Amino acid sequence: MQFLITATTPSREASLITGIHVDVSNRTRLKSGVVVANTTGCGANSNNRLMDMNLDQDPVQLGSRDNIWVKPTVPAVRFPVQLTTKDSEAFELSAYTDSFVRFSVKVDWRVHGKTGTSLFDNKQRGYMVAGFGDLPIYQLDAGRKTIIPYDNDIPLGPTSIPQVCGEFLLGGQRVQILNVSGNIDCAVAAKVADAYATGKKYRGWSCSTNSQSATRSTGVFSHCDNRKARVALVRPGIIGNSISTP
Repeated sequence: MQFLITATTPSREASLITGIHVDVSNRTRLKSGVVVANTTGCGANSNNRLMDMNLDQDPVQLGSRDNIWVKPTVPAVRFPVQLTTKDSEAFELSAYTDSFVRFSVKVDWRVHGKTGTSLFDNKQRGYMVAGFGDLPIYQLDAGRKTIIPYDNDIPLGPTSIPQVCGEFLLGGQRVQILNVSGNIDCAVAAKVADAYATGKKYRGWSCSTNSQSATRSTGVFSHCDNRKARVALVRPGIIGNSISTP
């Protein structure tokens, strides 16, 4: 499911979109039924800012990525995003879940020095999307006009949205802990972050700290690695699927 937000401003002064947040009001695991996947794709490429939302995580984490389907490439979102009367921004949020989910979206903005939040909740009904869960999956066979068992070699969506593992204060700043990759849980990620914050090392992990200019451009304060996994310490907000440091 794609959720499209188009942001414009009537103000002659530059306006800012400062953040996007997703709230889940209901999440239910599906226990019966079948899934029929459309593997042929549809629609034309667009100049939208592409974002992924993992609706199975609480709180929901959004990941932004470069839109490489158009030329020139539309870069991943880094808030705040500036708007003028001559342009607009379209944010395309792709939902991923293994459950039946009802959700709403909030957009934070700043105009003329005033801040506010716009709520999109489908007239208080919320927006709904259903994932695959453990249900049997089939795909369309257009030639025979029937459905056949799903081909597991066709990917159905990204699997690398970072897992948010909490926040803490570092030098007076709020820092978010992200489990970026690897087979570790949040308990380990939190211990790695705590060791970094106290100037220690945790069981074979090594950490590096970004320069102030790199942190401003990427949102990443530091990243810590071992041979199989990575933990990133970032500004709370939207961080891309692939977190790198200069």
